Amino acid sequence: MNEFIVRKKEDTTGQWTVADGNYRPGGMHYINSRGITSTHCSVYNTEAKARTALDLYLEKQKPDYKPTNPKDALGIKKAPLSTLPTGPMYEVALAMLEGARKYGRHNYRAIGVKASVYYDAAVGHLTAWWEGEDIDAASGIHHLGKAMACLAVVRDSMMVGNWTDDRPPRYPNPGKLMRENPIVGEILKRLPECKEPYTEIGLNDNAAIDHEMGTETKVDRTKPVPGCY
Repeated sequence: MNEFIVRKKEDTTGQWTVADGNYRPGGMHYINSRGITSTHCSVYNTEAKARTALDLYLEKQKPDYKPTNPKDALGIKKAPLSTLPTGPMYEVALAMLEGARKYGRHNYRAIGVKASVYYDAAVGHLTAWWEGEDIDAASGIHHLGKAMACLAVVRDSMMVGNWTDDRPPRYPNPGKLMRENPIVGEILKRLPECKEPYTEIGLNDNAAIDHEMGTETKVDRTKPVPGCY
């Protein structure tokens, strides 16, 4: 038996088969969705499904092959939703629920969105969180959950194709400008000794120590706290 090849049928159906090199009308040997050879012609509506069947067949030919659920073998090529953390997903769902109650569920998919509006909203929530506010006072939802919801909405609208791209004219080589700036290396070389940064947690720890010692509760801002940029 010759090597199996993914082929498109020579008709108007647009279907795909996995046939060996002896393929001809009437058929010789084919591979079905379970990765098993058969004289019966199995067809697939996409090339990807046909290639998945071939991959499963080739896997079964390995000396160390161990039988498994065929659905597992087919599903391994899909995006693994099991890698998503459940907690943040629930917070995004809360933010989406709030939007649904205000504007109608999936309104963004029906009428589209403007990129700048959701950029401003997402950055606003990120900035508030970065500056120490965890919960959005207007909704009671975590700022990061709200920011992720903003990004999910605009990305969904991009996928549907009804978003308004009002981003500014792009920088030349934006990646180099924002992530590969040579000045960063010059600063690190010129100042190799890194001073420890001040953080909210560190400042609160200093205040707590003062309190425990019976002194006035205040923060000595001249003392750096652990951590370095």
